[in-house]
Amino acid sequence: MTTSSSRPTPEHFLAAARELAQSLGWPTQLLPNQSESTLVARLHDDPRFDGVVWAYDSETQWVRCLLLSKDVVPAARQPAVLELCARINEGLSAGCAEYNFRDQVVVFRDSVILDTEDSLTALSEVTGRTLQLGAHYADAVLNTVQGAHPEAAITQTEAKADPGP
Repeated sequence: MTTSSSRPTPEHFLAAARELAQSLGWPTQLLPNQSESTLVARLHDDPRFDGVVWAYDSETQWVRCLLLSKDVVPAARQPAVLELCARINEGLSAGCAEYNFRDQVVVFRDSVILDTEDSLTALSEVTGRTLQLGAHYADAVLNTVQGAHPEAAITQTEAKADPGP
């Protein structure tokens, strides 16, 4: 177990993130960022998601894992997508859906503190949670972008997830 004086270094984090991405067949790219160590993995073959981003702040030890949607939100659908994000987040115990105003896409996010020497396990777990959250709500995002009411999109998603007795 690391102590506050032996926090995982940015290099340690980047090595673990690269190892995880490589194990999944995802090409990576280091992104310039002055306050965090940031690595992006592109999901070229995924029809719904553009990439996964891991950003590590070595001072706080927090890693943010982001899953970026490919569905660009037209300006006219932005209010509906913001409502969708709020509806997704309602009741979540971990993770969230956000709207990225710059790129006009929905982003799924979760975080973890790297406080152990086993960064790969922590990164794998937070990435898995983020991917599951995104996969669960991908259809709701697409349906809302294409014109569905956010509440109906969520209801339809939840009905698929719970086929009943």
